[in-house]
Amino acid sequence: MSCNCKTTFTEKFLEQVKAQYPTSTDHSVEIENYAFVFNKHDNGMTLKGYLPVAIHHKIIVKKTGLPKIKKEKTSLLFSYCPFCGVDLREPEHKENNNES
Repeated sequence: MSCNCKTTFTEKFLEQVKAQYPTSTDHSVEIENYAFVFNKHDNGMTLKGYLPVAIHHKIIVKKTGLPKIKKEKTSLLFSYCPFCGVDLREPEHKENNNES
């Protein structure tokens, strides 16, 4: 990712968990739903957040003519960081060049 929000929020969340459960040991936190996505332009990979989406719809089975609920899963891939709004579509080196 172009930003370090995942690391920052993981650290802050871990601090909160340690404060909330002071008698526990070996605290750990992992913010899930991040994936490495291949970049077409440079054959690299970018870490992006995603949101799982569950799809349910009713179909008619051809053989029996009865309705059946069909379940599918897909993901919504973020184009922007959900925490700070940084554009994740641009590679990191291009974003740094624009700031100069």
